[in-house]
Amino acid sequence: MSPQDDWKAADKAYQLHHAGCGTCISAGASPKNQTRCPEGQALWDTYNAADLPAYFSRPRALDIKPPPQGNTQ
Repeated sequence: MSPQDDWKAADKAYQLHHAGCGTCISAGASPKNQTRCPEGQALWDTYNAADLPAYFSRPRALDIKPPPQGNTQ
């Protein structure tokens, strides 16, 4: 199985679980305040450990620079 296939399988498994699990839906909507169920957390960890397919680019959020600190005048 290629890394891309691993990612697709992990993505599909998590999405199928997430769609029917209120705990994981809540965790996805509010990750700082909610935790996933044990099964969902295991699937989420597998998903995050899988290599992203080459056709995915870096999320734009990672390219956003924080505002400068201190006096900027």
